[in-house]
Parts: sequence; C-alpha cells; structure tokens
Amino acid sequence: MGAPAAGHRPVVVLPARAEAITLWDDGLLTATDGRTVRWHRALPDAAEWLPAHGGAGVLRPLGHGILAVVPPRRVAAYRTADGDLR
Repeated sequence: MGAPAAGHRPVVVLPARAEAITLWDDGLLTATDGRTVRWHRALPDAAEWLPAHGGAGVLRPLGHGILAVVPPRRVAAYRTADGDLR
C-alpha cells in the first residue's frame, strides 16, 4: 500500500491509539502506525466537496475500534484495525 500522492495535504488527522487516521484533500483515508500505511480507502466524490468545505466533523470515532466517516452524500463505518467496512 502506498502513501497519498506527493503534494496532497491532510484535511483532518485523528489520533487513534498508536496510529493516526488521516483524511487527505483528494478523498483518500489512511491509517498509519507512524512508519507505514496500514490501510487506505477512497471516499467517493470527496475530491469535489473537501476543498470547498473542509473536513470538520467527517471523521467520528464510535468507540470499540470503529470509525464513522460522514461526508455529505453517504455515511460509512470502518474498523480501525484493518479498514474493514462495517
């Protein structure tokens, strides 16, 4: 798994245990352990609304290792350990 393309900026960074979950301005969601990318997921249509609206409130920890991602058009939940869609 690779990191986001050069030149992309983090919009939201959420610390989670010994890792960080980052939402990038191109709509890529990544979880890192500080050295490597553990998983990444792409948010559909995010590249269009993220630059205009930012990422405030998009990443919401639900507890028990689950992360809700709440963009304008659809809601998803991922297991923080491996990025599995819940």
